[in-house]
Amino acid sequence: MYRPVVGLGFFLSRRTVLAIALTLCLVWAIHYRGPQGIDSVRDFAQLAGSGLGIGSGSGSGLGGGGGWLSSSGSSSSSSSSLSSQKQFVKRMLANDFYPQEYNGSAVRELCGQKAKWQQGIVISCDEIAGGIGNLKMRLLGCARYAIEAGAMLIAPVIHPRLAFDKMQASFGWDVDLPLDYVFDSEHFYATLAHDCPQLRIINETAMRDSQAAPTDNTADTDNTAEPPWPLAIPPKSEAHKLRPNTLVATSMGEHVVTEPRRWRAAFDEWVRSTILDNDALPDTTALSAAWPVRISLDEWVQFSWPNAYDGAAFKNDFGHAARIRLDIRLLAARALHRLYNRIGCRSSPHAPSTNCFLGAHIRTEADAKVEGWDSYETQLLHAREQLSHHNLSVLYVATGTASDVDRLRADLKDLRVAVNETHDESVQVLQKWDLLADADMMLMDTLTWDQMALVDMDIMLRASRFEGIWESSWAWMIALKRHEWAQEPDPYAHGVTFEDGLST
Repeated sequence: MYRPVVGLGFFLSRRTVLAIALTLCLVWAIHYRGPQGIDSVRDFAQLAGSGLGIGSGSGSGLGGGGGWLSSSGSSSSSSSSLSSQKQFVKRMLANDFYPQEYNGSAVRELCGQKAKWQQGIVISCDEIAGGIGNLKMRLLGCARYAIEAGAMLIAPVIHPRLAFDKMQASFGWDVDLPLDYVFDSEHFYATLAHDCPQLRIINETAMRDSQAAPTDNTADTDNTAEPPWPLAIPPKSEAHKLRPNTLVATSMGEHVVTEPRRWRAAFDEWVRSTILDNDALPDTTALSAAWPVRISLDEWVQFSWPNAYDGAAFKNDFGHAARIRLDIRLLAARALHRLYNRIGCRSSPHAPSTNCFLGAHIRTEADAKVEGWDSYETQLLHAREQLSHHNLSVLYVATGTASDVDRLRADLKDLRVAVNETHDESVQVLQKWDLLADADMMLMDTLTWDQMALVDMDIMLRASRFEGIWESSWAWMIALKRHEWAQEPDPYAHGVTFEDGLST
């Protein structure tokens, strides 16, 4: 018999070390990082996995089944691997990459307390076209101007890209596609119905086809009397056209409204002088719910309304409404999981990765050449600089020009990147087609060019560094969404167009 003692082996046991590490990380996260830090600790706990009995798998260490990844020598079963992928996908989809969860209070305050609703005006936005950056900014800008006008809103439609020509000539302006061409339309309308029920969104197509009451966004509100149905809404051809940022003073190349408080009064005056005083209404000289006037806002619903005016809470909430279709997000999540496995990236997919890969948007399609955007050679130079400066040996590239991937592999063949003090590596160039399983490859083949770009976008958001060209709204949308995670408060103060430590 012997007397049990607590020896050094206890203090050096893996479970004890991990428990101490998690405790220290939790204290650090709460004090210095807030919610983002808590997420990091949660992910570390899942990556640490079964060593603390936290994960769902039976492996150990960072490659255990309870983490995001399985090590190459792991004996984990296929069910453990599937469970790990499901956890990864669930984590990636959570909160749509935003650091803050959706709250909605700022939207409810704007619609319920600040906005001044009126009868007799219906807004349509008839130039929602472009890549996902343009589409999202125009959709949200359209809804924001409709709220400011206190008007009803025709359910927006998308004009898809049909060719690669001069930008305006590339889109099918006579082709109207519903929002679910790229967006989760059910989520968009449900979010506004819940938090901005005063904004009546009218399904013009359903009303025209059925000659019945349109699907709208009224919920149970009493801000206006219910108008008779069907509404006598003028067709698009009879709409009064308005560039919304011309009513008040602007800056930044005459684009951004600088006096948003004056916009509503200026809008009402424009309606009076342009429509009412010119007898532009049938059999009446006043606005009415039965005979609404239709006003068509052009493409400058994008970029022109100042986000700062509505405050950070509204900005953080409003973007949540326009999220990408779930089936495409699932495609991207599975591709990203395969990418992380392939390159050994241990980061959580809820945020930008750390020391894993450079995401580069190489934009050389025919329309970019017609517009005189940066050449392939210039974009190649920027990618080389980013890989070398940030010691990244993996380049994930998004491009609509298939030959660019082979060119990049050849042009970067000579580059060696120092991944630590004693070791360097050649650059591995990857694209989405290298990461898709066979079943997902078949799904991808059913998508259009712009829909495929949404898979690239979701992966690019998780890049350790991202770089694109300033002319592309797609690159801007990625950089600005990633900026929510950046520590640099002013990304415009570094001698380049944009630099915040995560994107350039």
